[in-house]
Amino acid sequence: MKKAIVLGNIITMDERKPTAKAAFVKDGVFVYIGDAAEAKKLAGDDAQILDYGDNFVYPGFLEAHCHPYLAGDRAVGQANLAKAGLVTD
Repeated sequence: MKKAIVLGNIITMDERKPTAKAAFVKDGVFVYIGDAAEAKKLAGDDAQILDYGDNFVYPGFLEAHCHPYLAGDRAVGQANLAKAGLVTD
């Protein structure tokens, strides 16, 4: 059984509780998301701790970089659907 505690500023994507400080993951499944003390209590002493400090932990993959010299290339391949009557301004 693989267990890990993730510590950091966790973005949950839950409107009722948008952020948390810890998550307990067991066998690849998020079992608990909330405060660090409770996560550690649930996981036990043998869990791996991944401490990201004040950094943010986001769900999924976010592509956050861009190569400015390619910006013009992206615009070349885009279609203007407004001219086809499919989209209005």
